Amino acid sequence: MSKNNGIKVKQLLEVMKSGNEIVFSKAIVELNGLMKPELLPELVSILQSIESDKNRFELLQFFNDLSADGAQEIMMQTILNPNFIDIRQELLASIWSSRIDYSNYLAEFVEIASEGNYLETLECLTIIENLDGPFDEADILESQLHLKEYLESSTKTDEKSILMSEIALLIKNMNEELGEFDLEDMD
Repeated sequence: MSKNNGIKVKQLLEVMKSGNEIVFSKAIVELNGLMKPELLPELVSILQSIESDKNRFELLQFFNDLSADGAQEIMMQTILNPNFIDIRQELLASIWSSRIDYSNYLAEFVEIASEGNYLETLECLTIIENLDGPFDEADILESQLHLKEYLESSTKTDEKSILMSEIALLIKNMNEELGEFDLEDMD
């Protein structure tokens, strides 16, 4: 990013922090052309402090439209950051709405689903259902471990448990597909 663009981005971020709906909308449009994945944590911090429903919607829509290389790694680091747990469900929703492939983070989504609340689990289920793959055997095994830990620690048969069962079925199918793929490679 050039020095002038860096200054412009800082100005846009300050404008967004002001909370003024009109300038916020304009700043989002301008930021779109200057977006770098490194800005995600600061934008998530702004999301955390937004009081305007309109501004919140616009920023979440901005996250939905992300397509920059490297954005998935920084977004996942941000989602896993305990400082942003209060908006994690909204961030997860932006993941399944985005055009970025998060297949490499299968195990992380299963972990979030097992540790999170019902809505976070629902978002993770939606994300997992929409992952393209291919999936690494190690990620599937790690996902199975997270599921096992959840089952061992949970005695509930609530709505979240139903979602976790659906996730377990998806992981089982992924594992079976991986096994079929390996067998086909041997022919």
